[in-house]
Amino acid sequence: KSCCRRSAYRQLYSALHSAMTFADWVSSGRVARLARRGSRYVLARAEWRRVEARARELAAAARPVRARTEAQLVETLAALRARLEMPARLYVETLAAQPLLTNSVTAACLYGGGDIAAQQIERRSNVSSPQKSGWNYGRTLRMTFFGFAFAGPILNGWYPLLHKVTAAFRRNYQPVSVIPLPQWLESRLPGWVPSPPAWATIVQVEHLASPSDRAREVAVKVLFDNLFFQAPFLTCYFVVTGFLEGLSPAAVYHKTQTNFHAAWAYGVLLWAPLQTANFWFVPVGLQPLAVNIVNVFWKGFLSLLNHRRDYGGDSAKAAPAEHAVRQREAQQRLQVEELELELASQRKVILRLTHELELCESQSSFQGRQPPRIRAAGAAPAPPPELAASGEGADEYQHEKPPPAPPPPPPP
Repeated sequence: KSCCRRSAYRQLYSALHSAMTFADWVSSGRVARLARRGSRYVLARAEWRRVEARARELAAAARPVRARTEAQLVETLAALRARLEMPARLYVETLAAQPLLTNSVTAACLYGGGDIAAQQIERRSNVSSPQKSGWNYGRTLRMTFFGFAFAGPILNGWYPLLHKVTAAFRRNYQPVSVIPLPQWLESRLPGWVPSPPAWATIVQVEHLASPSDRAREVAVKVLFDNLFFQAPFLTCYFVVTGFLEGLSPAAVYHKTQTNFHAAWAYGVLLWAPLQTANFWFVPVGLQPLAVNIVNVFWKGFLSLLNHRRDYGGDSAKAAPAEHAVRQREAQQRLQVEELELELASQRKVILRLTHELELCESQSSFQGRQPPRIRAAGAAPAPPPELAASGEGADEYQHEKPPPAPPPPPPP
């Protein structure tokens, strides 16, 4: 009985201790905090479920709207593509029918538009001439004429010719069979007939389409274009535009000599990668169009480069008086060169007339009168050293008859 009583006391004590601990925990506010946390979790979970349900409803409602929007976008893109393809198709058809006229008109429009853009950039960058007060319509007309009369026809003929010249790099010729010689000809030419005796070989043309063969063809085209076309075309551009500006031949030569080397060096750096892409991806018939489009930016760059070099890039650093002095010096240099050329030509004329006068005096000499210059009897007057070095007027002195010898004096 005593053992059972002690165990009952211990259980009662543990229960009372637990009850007191629970009462302390409840009085500390932990239960309230847990209850608040649990209620917030339940509310957030319910709100999340409501948001998910609303999102599913909106997605279901937006699905037909999205389908209609995609259909409208596809229709708009198709209509825009048709509108863009129509002028492109018309241009390609016109180019196939009239390639020379189409390329000429295209080059004229692009060159004229490029000059308009270049003048706008020059005006905003303050690199235009100080004497330029408004728009230079003559320059725009000159560039348009150059594109129509020179750039378009030259590019129209060069790229098809380059494609024909490099045809050997796109084909391979494999012998298939031989055509034998007739028996009577083979018997009459012993030892002279190759083995097997044949007078013609039938070959099969194979078109090379591997990437290495294509790269070799493009490399050859780029090399030919930079060596045999870009330099003459750039020279033609400077010469034609100079004459259209009304410059003299000496001024055109000076302008070409001053601007050519820098322009050609920049051109090699520009056209080598661009022509690689042009020859690789663009068809032969559209290659002149691609080059003309690039030429718009290229000629604008050349114009800005020349104007920046001549007139400077900052109006505050380069005053109008300095521009006027620089331009006056350039005009004086051109005038000096023209005067030197004219003086050289007049000097040649004076030398020729002087020697003709000496020849006439020597032929009209008579007895008792000494000629102005004593020469050996029977010797023709030698041409002047300037004319002998240049080769001009040497024939008339070589074929001139020597002056007659004076008669002997009478006997005493």
